[in-house]
Amino acid sequence: MTVLEEDQEEVGLEMREKGHSPAEIADALKVARAAETVIASGFTKGFAQFDALRAKYRTATWYKDLHGDFTYFLLPYSEAQLRAMAPKFRWGTPFHYEPMPTLRADTTPQLWILGSEDYEAPSAETSRRIKSLIADGRPFTLALYPGAEHGMTLFKTKPDGERVDTRYAPGYFDMIRDFARNDRLQEHYGNAQIARTIAPIH
Repeated sequence: MTVLEEDQEEVGLEMREKGHSPAEIADALKVARAAETVIASGFTKGFAQFDALRAKYRTATWYKDLHGDFTYFLLPYSEAQLRAMAPKFRWGTPFHYEPMPTLRADTTPQLWILGSEDYEAPSAETSRRIKSLIADGRPFTLALYPGAEHGMTLFKTKPDGERVDTRYAPGYFDMIRDFARNDRLQEHYGNAQIARTIAPIH
């Protein structure tokens, strides 16, 4: 997915896990999309909409939980402050790049390992898209670790909501080793849910 879609998916995932309603999440995503417009423009446009939405929802109970991949970073700053900070954050990021056409054309075997509880790169939509490529015969393998976050680490959640990593998902490193050696995997690697192409590409 695009960088902007990733931010939106992270906002939605975090808000759902904190118990917010679909209506509240929809409002949070409005703010996120406005923030995304600002950052994707190189801090040159979108400020009026961003300011209006922040003013509208700043006192909402869910506002403090609005985070995302980068939306949270913009929230505390005024337009003048963001414009002044802009040169430090113009990284040339391709915010609108669509990866699916490249993946559809790819014939190189790939292993995608995802964690179901990843905040940094939420896995639900990526998993769906990789499965669609597998169904189309692309030589991809998808492994999803339930309960794992970014880095395939398992974790405990403290009362304040902070995650504390405890260990890597069992089988994670063995999976990487086997695929690197043979372009294929065994049947089981811990509790990873594995999907792979059965029919060869013609």
